[in-house]
Amino acid sequence: MAKITFDSIAKDNESLAGEIHALVSRSPLPAQQQAKNDGEDNGETDEGEENLKSLLRRLYGSICEFRDFRGYAATSDKKIIATWKSFLMPIRALAQMRPDGQMIAARMILYLGAAFPAASQLPRHLPRSTTAQNQVDLRFGLLIALDDALLECLTALWDRSHHRASFRWVFTHHSVSKTLCHVKCQCQIVPEDVQEDEEAMEKWAELRNSERFNTACLTRLCQLIPAHGVRGGYLWHRADGDTTKRSRDPDATQWSYEGDGEERLLKWQYIGSDGPIREDYQYDIIKSDVKPTQYDSRSRQLLRRSRQFVLDARRIAAVNLFKDRRVAAQCALARHFPAELQEYVLGHLDAHKPQEHPYLSKIDLSIAYASFPDIVYHYLEHAITRLSHTTPYWTSNLGTMQA
Repeated sequence: MAKITFDSIAKDNESLAGEIHALVSRSPLPAQQQAKNDGEDNGETDEGEENLKSLLRRLYGSICEFRDFRGYAATSDKKIIATWKSFLMPIRALAQMRPDGQMIAARMILYLGAAFPAASQLPRHLPRSTTAQNQVDLRFGLLIALDDALLECLTALWDRSHHRASFRWVFTHHSVSKTLCHVKCQCQIVPEDVQEDEEAMEKWAELRNSERFNTACLTRLCQLIPAHGVRGGYLWHRADGDTTKRSRDPDATQWSYEGDGEERLLKWQYIGSDGPIREDYQYDIIKSDVKPTQYDSRSRQLLRRSRQFVLDARRIAAVNLFKDRRVAAQCALARHFPAELQEYVLGHLDAHKPQEHPYLSKIDLSIAYASFPDIVYHYLEHAITRLSHTTPYWTSNLGTMQA
């Protein structure tokens, strides 16, 4: 792959957005889409589908490459953030794809949200100054842009589902790290049976990367299942009496061993995560007036409005789905079973009825979570700037207002 730069990434994203728009203009209408889906069920593939997956692979691969790109010390924060925002061009174009473009775009935003905090292009230790205030504002501006773009996709999917979507796929692991194929690398966990075999290592790394790309490039809501790699974090623990020696999973985030030396066994491990929807963006403010130097740790939820939207949507969806199940059960029972048995079965269902929230059930979530107009951000930023001249920014914490 050619050497990347901030300018080349932005240009590639602009070009990719154009190619996606061209593909959108050729995508089938809803009636034609049903015939295409029937063809897929018979094992047939569609040229447009293959083109879409090819574009998705390019976009996902570019996000992963840019995550690992360290950049240059002389590059301004403004340019770095602008390059990250340029990924939203092809992502917004993807949202126009039929039938599941909003889902595809939402997942790419989540991958972008996983990549940004893991990148090292921007300093995380900032001085207590007005310059640092501007640097934090730039970072928060990107997080707000990602959050708004994700909310736009999620609200569209929510309305399309008639308020029944649970969005389980949002709280899943979104891997943006490459599996390396050289044996001597110590920054990744490698199965013991391939550690000493370079050819086996390369095959293992190739398989891992292939699975990662395949998971990222799914194009249908019905494909977002654990069998296709779409899963949240989960706990593995050793069964009682099991003495098999096991390696730590490459995606493990927490683990514990028991025993010592050669007899040491993996006791448990937490594999994967619930993705960027639960993560924070962390940074430190340097206390320069304190010796030795100390840091004031700060953090902000990456996608906090989107996260809360999904949690609220789940509460509404649970009630709506319960009502649907009860109606379906009542219709099915009425055909073949006596009234007494119907009452028994329906009573069992009613015992597990989810509680309806007193106000969530009475509002339109899509409207409640609509993004503020840009003019609101403009005046809010102006107000914060004026107040910061009289009130210390780091003590008033006005930056959280804008976020």
